[in-house]
Amino acid sequence: MKGILLWLIGIPIPVIILLYLFHALFLASCAAFTLGWRTSWVKWAVLAGQLSYDNRNPDMYYGVDSILACLLLILCFAPIGRALSLDRVRQVRAAKLVDLRAHPRRFSSRWAFACTRLMQIQMAVLFFYSAVGKIRGDHWWHGEAVWRVFASADYYNEFMLRILAPNFWLVNLATYAVILIELAFPFMVWQRRSRPYLLAGALFLHLQFALLMNLYYFSFVMMMGHMSFLFPDWLQRLGTMWKWRVGPMEMIYDGHCGFCKRSMAGFLAFDGLRQIQIRDFRTDPSDVVSDEQMPAMSGTDFLSELRRRHPEIVRMVLSGTMDPRTISRAVNEAGVFRYLLKPCTPADLGLAVQQALEAHVVHRTGTPQRQLDLSIDDAMASMHMVMQPIYASRGGELFAHEALVRLPAEMNSNAGDLLDAADAGGRLWEVERAIRARITTRLGQRPPNTSVFVNLHPRSLLDPQLYSPEDPLAPYADTIVLEITERGSLEEVDDLRHRIESLRACGYRVAIDDMGSGYSGLTAFTTILPDFVKFDRELIRAMHSTPSKHKLVRSIAAVCRELSITTVAEGVEEQNDLMAARQMGCNLLQGYLLGRPAVDYCTTASDLCGRGDGGTKFTT
Repeated sequence: MKGILLWLIGIPIPVIILLYLFHALFLASCAAFTLGWRTSWVKWAVLAGQLSYDNRNPDMYYGVDSILACLLLILCFAPIGRALSLDRVRQVRAAKLVDLRAHPRRFSSRWAFACTRLMQIQMAVLFFYSAVGKIRGDHWWHGEAVWRVFASADYYNEFMLRILAPNFWLVNLATYAVILIELAFPFMVWQRRSRPYLLAGALFLHLQFALLMNLYYFSFVMMMGHMSFLFPDWLQRLGTMWKWRVGPMEMIYDGHCGFCKRSMAGFLAFDGLRQIQIRDFRTDPSDVVSDEQMPAMSGTDFLSELRRRHPEIVRMVLSGTMDPRTISRAVNEAGVFRYLLKPCTPADLGLAVQQALEAHVVHRTGTPQRQLDLSIDDAMASMHMVMQPIYASRGGELFAHEALVRLPAEMNSNAGDLLDAADAGGRLWEVERAIRARITTRLGQRPPNTSVFVNLHPRSLLDPQLYSPEDPLAPYADTIVLEITERGSLEEVDDLRHRIESLRACGYRVAIDDMGSGYSGLTAFTTILPDFVKFDRELIRAMHSTPSKHKLVRSIAAVCRELSITTVAEGVEEQNDLMAARQMGCNLLQGYLLGRPAVDYCTTASDLCGRGDGGTKFTT
């Protein structure tokens, strides 16, 4: 760059040096562009270098240079390098150095979509003109072009000729298949159903160009151009499947060590799938196994200090000696759960850790892990689903049902007790998966054109199976409304907005339960931007006689109307509350006044489902 500047101001520099400087700058720009570093200006340097090469080499091989130049020109106008690049990594790392739980907003731009569409149009036009040119050629028209290609001096391939010579029908098949793919591509690649097959055919075609004709440069450019046809939800599903197969990962830090925080910020900046969960040991401690021999202090001293700060943590020490003094200090001062001797086999260590975890569960819940597991297993085996109807406020049509869990009366427990036990025992995902599977057995019986509301614990948003096509509810996603309950805090869910977007990409709709209580404040409301909002039953109860409730519901309902969010008045138990909810503009109504939860679905607005328990006809 310095040499170029000196040449520009008139200082004589040999041409060969300028040429070397140009090559160095161009190659450095290509490397930076590939890695996504300073892409806002590097991409223009790459385009200028490509045009310069094309100008100095008029014999453009197979037209790929012109194709590449057009693609680079589109990329120069596209806001690339802000979503998946080193620039994005630096942005995320800077945010996480301040707060490890920070998630900078993902970049989005309509101009990016326009540039993607331009690339798609270019690839479709290229295929169309290529197909038309082939049809006009005699060799292609007569089905012998593939043979002539492999028999030519430029692309001679003795191996392929030996295969095709006794099977000339393969030559005809390959020749016409190339024409068919190139001719169908510009017309059928725009349909969602046919796009995967056309993309697979095009990629296979260019892969053969690379392997059999050594057109590596051309094939690479064309295959990268075809990547513009990938739907974003395809990539999201691929990432979701990867996260589900690999499983969750966790990084733990103590909240004090600056080096640890900087290192974690670097790791998390490269976690594009947001698969790594972080845990502050100060606020969310776990059981600890420590070696007795440590550089700065002994394991006993470390565990003693840990006991003073976090007495609830189960502690174990691993030592190679049987020194009575050390054992005494470990038991009396550190209060260790186990004193393990080296060499300790993985099986022994695993057994000790399992016993420590069970002891921790007993400490938190007062119930032994085995007994807790038995009660959860019994509840999962005996639970059944009931359906409570949800009606339209204006007109009284049946809109949906809410699926609710019920346990046998002899268990003296309810669904809340089951979820609390599952959460305490680390089996929340397992239980909610079983509930979703049980719901699917009832979906085939639902009335036509109705939806089903399914309760979802906030921590189940971290369950990778929820976003997988293998989840029981996935085939019915377009009829399911996932109702996020108040049983946990949404603050525990990293990247909440992205997870909600992923659920919508799968076809689900999202509702916030109990608006006006628990976490369901304006912060969660603005973060999720749900499709449905269910007012807390305490707001609806006696609303007609409580001015403060009346004004609050009216205000929230007005905001929801502005945002095209459907509102549900839950817990309608009196005729006055029903009339007040309708006056406030609530779109849907649910409660014992209209219909109690029952095993059978309600079928019409006037169905007296549960009338013996206080149900009544829905009147408008």
